[in-house]
Amino acid sequence: MRDEPLAPAPGRRFSEEVISRIGRLVAEGEVTVDARFPSERALEARWRVSRLVIREAFRALEVQGVVES
Repeated sequence: MRDEPLAPAPGRRFSEEVISRIGRLVAEGEVTVDARFPSERALEARWRVSRLVIREAFRALEVQGVVES
């Protein structure tokens, strides 16, 4: 997984890019079903975004039924 800072496309929110990257964590096998995701702080450092953005992305995924808290 790339550890570069986020740079969303124009008109796209940072949280939307985080949602895509979380999906890639699962798709690439870094996080498996029923496993825990890396901590907010770890993802914050990895992608260089605020924890608020990460929380917003996880909330959106939770509402969609993709992840459970």
